[in-house]
This record gives sequence, structure tokens and C-alpha cells, in this order.
Amino acid sequence: MPSKTVEFTDLNVAQPTPILDAALRNAMLNNNIFVRDLYKTRKTFDGGTYVEVPILKNFDDAEAFTKFTSTTLVEEENLTMGRWPVCYYKKHIAIHDIDDVANSGPDKLLDLMTVKYQAAQMGMESVLEKDVAGSTGGVTNHLDGLPLMVADAPATGTIGGLDRATETYMQNQTTNFNGVVANLKIDDIDGLYYDCSFGSAKPKIGWTSKTIFKRIKQIGQAMVQASPDMIMKFGADTLQINGCPIKWSDQISTRFYWLNTDFIQFRVDKKRDMFLTPFIPDQVSGWQVKTLLFYAALVCTCPKYQGVLYGIS
Repeated sequence: MPSKTVEFTDLNVAQPTPILDAALRNAMLNNNIFVRDLYKTRKTFDGGTYVEVPILKNFDDAEAFTKFTSTTLVEEENLTMGRWPVCYYKKHIAIHDIDDVANSGPDKLLDLMTVKYQAAQMGMESVLEKDVAGSTGGVTNHLDGLPLMVADAPATGTIGGLDRATETYMQNQTTNFNGVVANLKIDDIDGLYYDCSFGSAKPKIGWTSKTIFKRIKQIGQAMVQASPDMIMKFGADTLQINGCPIKWSDQISTRFYWLNTDFIQFRVDKKRDMFLTPFIPDQVSGWQVKTLLFYAALVCTCPKYQGVLYGIS
């Protein structure tokens, strides 16, 4: 993934860069489901920023004709633009002068600032995963996550500023399972996979809850025992179905997502990316504070290739 060098002030930090490099790689999600794409954002009149992305509206078939047929030129408007507001995230990193002095010298047990950077990284990962996979998407100041981007009811609401009721190309695929997880079968998941497949464009990854993941693994183990040639691989934290890795998140409940990550990713401002502000000392309190900042939007340029299996209890 692309990364950006970050400069640190010298404050008891032996090797800070690898820690923040890890944050740059992992800040979207711990298991790197989405690609981070550095992208030029645009400004709104009142000083906000948004990501503007071209969207392919339709996939009309070519016209067949014979040499005796007169053809008429018809202009087709295949493109439109979607706009996603950029969300701003911050995480403070603070150290007191007393802690700075106490945690210095050759006899120190640990590098306190290194621990603080690691904690900031993990905090940023946590809030981003919660926003992408959980129920906070659409809440004020939070980015639109999968519950809105790949919705149970895709014919309502807006995505990228486009009305899904009238702009049908912005509607994702859905399957209502309407049953308990113990009755879930691979055919239910496989059926949605094919609904999301169009020509060479097929889902790249599945994402679900821990409970559903464990059910799929249970099914897979039984299938492989019955037929060792089954095209399914499984391990402690990952499965594969149709060659696609299946991941889980504590933030997802009662849903299984098929995602084509060619058309859904984080868009991050090229100029800003994730970065640290300089330490700002407070001469009165003795605290020094810097802030880890991140600017992103979750963008889906083709919802047609995404799908959700819902109604799993």
C-alpha cells in the first residue's frame, strides 16, 4: 500500500517510524479488507472537502445488425459523478514532563512514547473498523459504512449523493435468509456470490460476523471430511470460498457481505493522508500533546457488484 513519511520531534522515541508505517498500512481495518487509494479531494464552497468519483451508469449490450440495416447514432450517457464527504478522525498522544523525565536514560524499562504511538494506532484502527462494519455509519461526523453502502434495502436512501430509488445502478445485491444461523448453508452464500458476479467482475472477499464465520467453518470441515477435493480452505482466522478469503469482524452482526474491492475502497486526500502534528507544550500544566489525524471516505463506484445476505438470527 502507498505510505507517507512522517517526521517526528525527538522526544524519547528511538524508532517511531515503523510504528506509524504500520498504522498507515492497517488503519483502515486490521485485516486490510479495503485498499487505501490516495486521491485528490475537492473543496466545497463553505470549506469542506469531498471525493468526486465517476460512476458507470449502465452496461448496455452492443447492437447487432446486417449490412442491409441502416443504423442510427444514439448518444448514451453512461457516466455520472458520485460525491462522498470526507470524514476527519483524530487521536491525541500526550505525555507529561514528569513522565518524560522519569522515562529517560539508559536504565528505562520501556519506551513510553512508543507505547503511546501503538495505542494511538490501535485506537484509530478500532474506530475505523467500527464505522465501516458497524452501526455508526451515517451518524453525524462518521463516514458511511457498509450498512448504508451495501444496504438491506438498496432501493431507498442516497449513496454518493445519488437517489437509489431512481438511480437503480446504485442498488446493491441482497438476499434475505430469514432463518437461524444453524440452518445456514454454503448454497445460500454461494447464490449471493453469483448474483454479484458479472462477466469477469466477481467478488474478491467475504466479510461477516464471528458467529457466521464459525458456522461456515463448521460446514467446510464437514464438506472436506466427506470429500477431500472440495474447493474450500479453512484455518484459524480465514476461510476461502470460490477462491475468495472470508474474514470476520466483531463489528458485524447477522450479515454476510460479498465485496468486489475493485469498486469499493478508502479514498484519502493525497496531500494529507495520515499524519502527526508537532508536539504542543503547555507551560502551565506540563503536558505535551500531538495529534494523529486521518482523512478518508469510503467510496463505492459500483454497488451492483456488492451484496449482503441478511436476516440471519
